[in-house]
Amino acid sequence: MSPVAVWVTFNRDELVRLVFERGEFTQAMSTLVALALFGAAPTIVFHGLVQLLSNSFYALQRISIPLFVLPAGTVLFFLAAKLLSSTYGIFGLTLASSLTAGVMTFTLSIALQIVLPYFSASHVIGRMAKYGALAALYGYAAAIVSTELELHGVVSLLFTITAVFSAYFITLILIKDRILIRIYRSVNRELLGRG
Repeated sequence: MSPVAVWVTFNRDELVRLVFERGEFTQAMSTLVALALFGAAPTIVFHGLVQLLSNSFYALQRISIPLFVLPAGTVLFFLAAKLLSSTYGIFGLTLASSLTAGVMTFTLSIALQIVLPYFSASHVIGRMAKYGALAALYGYAAAIVSTELELHGVVSLLFTITAVFSAYFITLILIKDRILIRIYRSVNRELLGRG
């Protein structure tokens, strides 16, 4: 998962309280929305990847693959939503969306590897898992520190998002992440006129 998805997951209760809990919006309603947000957080990552992978097939003029996978994903969502929402309610419904997007990401990654043999689906999925675990670790640590410091509301949200993103970004710098280096070089070249 991305740092944003992790941050949303660990701060769902504070976010819901800050945005919704006023007037006739009750604590029970807040709990339901926070539960839905928990199930939906992985979708932040997976839907972006589905879009990126689908666009790769369009660029390769292999539109039959997303034309099959995307509708199949809709059918999978309806089946998963029926099954999971009957057992887990609103959490099951949003979890069905995340699971479906995850399956579509996996399926499109494998299909892209078949079309482009030099593309390694296992490498991409491995990196996603590794960086997701790293983001989750930082999110968990930030949530614990925020609780220990007795931070609440906007202060807690600002602290945790700053901590998660800073730790994640610093780690990418320390491990000399290739993608981060490419982005840095592109920014220098395009915006600052440096080669």
